[in-house]
Amino acid sequence: MNFTTPVNIKPNKTIDHNSRIVMLGSCFAENIGKKLIDCGFNVVMNPMGILYNPISIFSTLSRIIEGREFTENELFQHNGLWASFMHHGSFSHSDKSEALRLMNEKLHEGHKQLKNATHLIITFGSAEVYEHNGLVVSNCHKLPSREFTHRLLSIDEIITSSISLSSLNPQLSTIFTISPMRYLGNGAHHGQINKATLLLATEQLCQTTGAKYFPSYEIMMDELRDYRYYAADMIHPSEIAVEYIFERFTATYLTEEAIRTAEEVLKIKKSLSHRPLHPDSDEYIKFKKKLSQQIDAIVKKYPDIKFLTQSY
Repeated sequence: MNFTTPVNIKPNKTIDHNSRIVMLGSCFAENIGKKLIDCGFNVVMNPMGILYNPISIFSTLSRIIEGREFTENELFQHNGLWASFMHHGSFSHSDKSEALRLMNEKLHEGHKQLKNATHLIITFGSAEVYEHNGLVVSNCHKLPSREFTHRLLSIDEIITSSISLSSLNPQLSTIFTISPMRYLGNGAHHGQINKATLLLATEQLCQTTGAKYFPSYEIMMDELRDYRYYAADMIHPSEIAVEYIFERFTATYLTEEAIRTAEEVLKIKKSLSHRPLHPDSDEYIKFKKKLSQQIDAIVKKYPDIKFLTQSY
């Protein structure tokens, strides 16, 4: 007897440890991105911080492509911090110059990665937006709600805001996905309309651009249709749910060699975190030598893989 409804996904095994990946989107994108980094992949995540709505994601993408630095005129001060409506609160700082330095440092990192990227992974979180003086913001930075207009994007608005990447990077493969996190702030019905808007817009984007779609939302709703797969707030996926969706992602997009290499990288990192009782023993010296040889062999084959070896 089968107690789940499996989501069938056509394999598209194009990601290996020579791939260069850019990830933009919600906190779910960060969860998956961190796991890819742990497995040794070359990933740049959210150079302007976590993003939720498609307008902000495409605006961020345009700015990364342009590479134009942020200036003082684009910052505002609130509660003693200098912030930007295009950035997450993690970029805010009490010193204006430091805020700009952080923002532009990550902008350059994203621009450089995107120019040579093989994969762009975009995760839409919500079709709801907040507008300040007529412009959609990425983050409200706890300003008074009266300063913003809150509304739901239309499918056409999402499609119109999308941009072409072929002129910047013809080799780039794009993967869209929808965050499995539920939005219940305006009720369950509105939350379903929100996700349906994203799903319909993404379907059109994939049809017109040739991009791929990874069904993380559908996996959560069907294969993991049980509250034990949700965190304590009953909104976010639990750690085990994120791990399961990540396993489905790797099985879909990673080459067989990449999967094996990722397992090796995780084993090496686990060994590097080991703290011996007797660091001067012959046994531990042999262990370090063998570990060093394993690291050298992987890095020789995949130079982008980084290990923090200074601690062992």
